Amino acid sequence: MQCHPHPGKCFGGLVVFAPDKLVPLVNALNTIWDRKDPKVAFILAIAAPPPAFQPALIVAPFVDTTDEAEARSTFAELFAVGPVADHAQIHAYTEQNKITDPIATHGDRKYMKGFAFRYLNPAIVDYTLQEYVTFLKIMGSDEAGSAAVIEGHPYGKMCDVPIDATAFANRGDYFNFTLPVRWKNPDKDEFVRDWTKTFTSGLKVIENRIAEERKEKVIYGGYANMDMPGDKAADAFKSNLPRLKEVKKKWDPNGRFNKWFPISVQA
Repeated sequence: MQCHPHPGKCFGGLVVFAPDKLVPLVNALNTIWDRKDPKVAFILAIAAPPPAFQPALIVAPFVDTTDEAEARSTFAELFAVGPVADHAQIHAYTEQNKITDPIATHGDRKYMKGFAFRYLNPAIVDYTLQEYVTFLKIMGSDEAGSAAVIEGHPYGKMCDVPIDATAFANRGDYFNFTLPVRWKNPDKDEFVRDWTKTFTSGLKVIENRIAEERKEKVIYGGYANMDMPGDKAADAFKSNLPRLKEVKKKWDPNGRFNKWFPISVQA
């Protein structure tokens, strides 16, 4: 991996939409995604931001440009949907990661579950919205800091390397889904764990149905960035696990690094 300095500015920020804009919003994001512009990315979050703490669709567009007119033209389909709030602007590149800080504050109890999925489909986003609303009703207003986050990042360069060429399991033309869940009452720990697993399973059922309708096969990439206690290395690294075991056997045969996803080189 090579890091590259970026001392300049970029286009980004938060753009908020009412839930009734779900279908045109998802269609707009798919149109933008299908262009495969390496300078363009977005995050779609379902959250309940202040001051109303009511569920909303929040998009964080990104364009690697200092020309705001160009950036807004790139996301023209998005802005045409009609946001209720638009905070996107040209800002320092170093400010870009800070726009999601409100869902990563200190304190509280937290889980973060991540997985890859193939289709940014209205059915999947609507399922997420409905489950999120149910979650908030059960958990109460104190847990409004939880969110469901879909990441659309350009993978063209990364996919130049085949997924089976290295031990890294997250290469593919798909989206990453992250559930940053936070709450305060330890009595709700078990419910949160069960809800997160049930939600993930339900989403994959919908994705499999979409794939069947399209006569396609869903290929799940591993996404080990964020997972819950009890998740296994095989779930995180998928078909790349044997390759990862080879690397582990060569560089860490005694299991010095054994947290998170402990991998046995004997198995």
